[in-house]
Amino acid sequence: MKNIPLDQIKICHVTTVDITVKFIILNFLRFLQKENYNISIVCSLGRWSHLFEKQGFSFHNIKMTRKITPIRDLISLIKLFLYFKKEKFTIVHTYTPKAGILGRIAARIAGTPIVIHTSFGFYTGSEVFLVKKKLILFSENSFLFL
Repeated sequence: MKNIPLDQIKICHVTTVDITVKFIILNFLRFLQKENYNISIVCSLGRWSHLFEKQGFSFHNIKMTRKITPIRDLISLIKLFLYFKKEKFTIVHTYTPKAGILGRIAARIAGTPIVIHTSFGFYTGSEVFLVKKKLILFSENSFLFL
């Protein structure tokens, strides 16, 4: 990728909800934007979603729930795959557990060359049952190599 102009490197950032973009990764995205990377954001439509396009980012609404919902999750996975396949991103960077699992699977199936995941947003606090906590951590780690 050395010889590719930065504005031709298409990076898609995927989170479950827009609050993650607004309060956790927005400054990072602004930095990448200033460096002339082509930045897209995918998440569920929410209170802050309208701000992303106003700030010059491409925004695509794909509804993802934060709970385990097999049918809705499959629909989200298919929509992510179709979007990634159409846009031909160079990099897909996922955040949060649900977006991480669905986004990484969809990106790999779509043939995205580089797939990155940043782990945060776990539901593994002290109030979470041990079995559920282990399941969440297993699913997060089992997709490391996707």
